[in-house]
Amino acid sequence: MLRQDASKTATEASSGTKDIYSTIVNQMGWVVFSVGALVLLSWFFDIEAGKRLLPAFESMKFNSALCFCACGFIMRRKSQPASASPSDPVTMLLAVFVLGIASLTLLEYASGWQLGIDNLIIMDKVTPLENLPGRMPSGTALCFTMISAGWLITALPIRHTTTIMQVLALAVILVGGTALIGYVFGIQHFKPLMLSKIALHTAALFVLSGTAMLLARPEEGLVRSAASPYAGGRSLRRLLPYIIMTPILTN
Repeated sequence: MLRQDASKTATEASSGTKDIYSTIVNQMGWVVFSVGALVLLSWFFDIEAGKRLLPAFESMKFNSALCFCACGFIMRRKSQPASASPSDPVTMLLAVFVLGIASLTLLEYASGWQLGIDNLIIMDKVTPLENLPGRMPSGTALCFTMISAGWLITALPIRHTTTIMQVLALAVILVGGTALIGYVFGIQHFKPLMLSKIALHTAALFVLSGTAMLLARPEEGLVRSAASPYAGGRSLRRLLPYIIMTPILTN
């Protein structure tokens, strides 16, 4: 009897924790979608404050904002039990769309070709020609490739898909977090080219997108221990802010 009660209590705690994480992913999806939509409107109505936040900062490109809208919608669908299936067709279609734009952008960088996708809808008239107007930075394209690949991999009938997705999510968080730390210290251009010229709000949304990927399946993979409702998981979650902030404050 006691074992049954303990098992029931553990199941309820696990279910409640999963619901909390689903809510967090849903809210992150709203933020990512909303910011992406606002940047799209800023490009349509030529509002510089929406494109780059401050005049000295890099701008989020139109294609980047479009991809963030798709990513935000994916996150919202993944947080809903009715559409959280790994093979959800809407999610897969949006992920393929993001992967297509990001992959073509990386192909442009690798080959030097102009495929016409950078200014297909809105012409970037502010960025100098030598800085490739309208084209998202290579680091941004790489992050979108990892995000879309992570969601697509979860639909494959292979083992450890959750772990692979979470590894890609950590890589996205690393790139976005590094760019954010650069802005904190007044650095926007890094020697690794993939970290250069990433807009401030782009970096912040990458951190949110990567975090949502980690929390989409909290009961599996690398975050299983951290998401646990038990004492060990709670202790680790309380330490995370200190783990994140200590290196920044020390620097």
